[in-house]
Amino acid sequence: MAADKKEKPEATPEEVVAPETEKKKPNILLIVIGALVFLLVVSIGGFIGYTQLPSVVSEIAGTPQSAAPQEQIVRYVEVKDIMQLEQFLVNLADIDNISLLRATFQLGVTEQANEDPVEMAAIRDAIISLLTSKTSYQIMTNEGKENLREEIRTLINTRPFAKNRVVEVYITDFIVQL
Repeated sequence: MAADKKEKPEATPEEVVAPETEKKKPNILLIVIGALVFLLVVSIGGFIGYTQLPSVVSEIAGTPQSAAPQEQIVRYVEVKDIMQLEQFLVNLADIDNISLLRATFQLGVTEQANEDPVEMAAIRDAIISLLTSKTSYQIMTNEGKENLREEIRTLINTRPFAKNRVVEVYITDFIVQL
């Protein structure tokens, strides 16, 4: 009976270990695909959040968005010339501390710019009066700068002796020292 039984040779340590490691070995292809899917989902979510966040925030806060893109395009098309204004350096209306604003504006006008010295002095005077009535808090945000552009445009266009209509105000230099 002992002869009928064939003895099995003993397994070597490599043979014993090999089946266990094959079962525990992670599939690298699945890990890579999972990581790529995760990155794709995060990227798409980030893009959607980045593009939609300003409109959602303004909707929640109840603040109007800046001019519609179509309106901005129309204003840019109407600009025929640029009036260069000298740099402004003014004290702001901050009560707690002295704040300074250094700003340079260019005005997009509908006709050829007529830089009449009297008109330029009147424009600078009006802008200085407007700037000195603002606090640093009012003008440091993007919304504040957009409001400032609109106020300058309205202020200049409502002058009784305005020779040229301003359709765009460009801020080319803007530094607030607190």
